[in-house]
Amino acid sequence: MWAYGEHPRAWRDLGTPEALLWTAGALYAIGVRRHGGWQHLPHEPAAWIRAAVLTAGAATAAVLARRILSRYVADLFLGRRHQALLRPWFHRRLRRWEEADRLAVAHAHDAAGPRHAAARNRVALARPRSATWMGDRLQAVESRVRAEYGLDLPSAWPRLWLLLPAPDRDDLRAADRAWLDATDSASWALLSLVPALAWYPLTALSLLTWLGALLRARAAVEAAADLVEAAVDLHGQALARRLGAAPAEEVQVTPAIGREVNSRLRKGG
Repeated sequence: MWAYGEHPRAWRDLGTPEALLWTAGALYAIGVRRHGGWQHLPHEPAAWIRAAVLTAGAATAAVLARRILSRYVADLFLGRRHQALLRPWFHRRLRRWEEADRLAVAHAHDAAGPRHAAARNRVALARPRSATWMGDRLQAVESRVRAEYGLDLPSAWPRLWLLLPAPDRDDLRAADRAWLDATDSASWALLSLVPALAWYPLTALSLLTWLGALLRARAAVEAAADLVEAAVDLHGQALARRLGAAPAEEVQVTPAIGREVNSRLRKGG
């Protein structure tokens, strides 16, 4: 999402629990189910070899398919896919947010205010622009940084990344790895539906894997969003000074300084 650098994911894919579960389902579908049950396999040694070869080939294809599917799952989680289908869900989230925001403003000075504000923030930290919570959580970082500092975060982030201390970068990479692992798990859950056609218990396991991946993806997005916003809070001034957009005596980024940073990053464009 926000971290730069390589995330090694090569053929270790086949060693993950989700991949091993898929392989077991494929072996059953290709070997056992095809030959009429476990009791027939000991009498057909060649069947074991054929099943193993076919399963190995299918596993290789599944790894390649998983890599493609992971991008699809990531876009799906962030609300970038099937927007027409998700539009009713988006409008529902928007109505919930607007109602909670109205109550939070109306009760800002009484005891019910914090409760309504918390209800609004559970929907989204800023006005929803995505059909999914994860998509809005990332977009909220951009909205909040722009509102507070006047900074265009997509333009500023690559330069700010270069100024971050190594421990901060490591924390962001860890959140990014957690996100990638979650989308990988969700992809294996979808792929497992294929061998589940022959081995029905795999359907329930695929569903549990999907739900677990969804929860892990939400946690990773929350962590990454918090870390990115914290990086801007703590190091945004250093970026402004390095670009010559803020005087040395200025202790924080103001909207005027943020707009000057934007102008310099866009080279006046």
